Amino acid sequence: MWNQNTVMEGFGWFGGGGAMFLGPVVMIGFWVLVIYLIVLVVRWFGGRADPSSLSRPSPLDILKQRYARGEIDEHEYTQSKEALLK
Repeated sequence: MWNQNTVMEGFGWFGGGGAMFLGPVVMIGFWVLVIYLIVLVVRWFGGRADPSSLSRPSPLDILKQRYARGEIDEHEYTQSKEALLK
């Protein structure tokens, strides 16, 4: 009878040594992909907040606050709002 286990005898990938080279490369690639996906998920659900947007209100927000406090009247509010939205 003839032996069908040719890969283990050196007639397979890259002369038989391919499994020794390809195995670690595939495993490293797999773990890099897993870590990359974990980072993407954490960034997606974590939602990075921009510190500059948290510390300063927008000009329109400031205008609304001034109108709410009574510092400006409705006419001045609408004119300023139109100017800001141009």
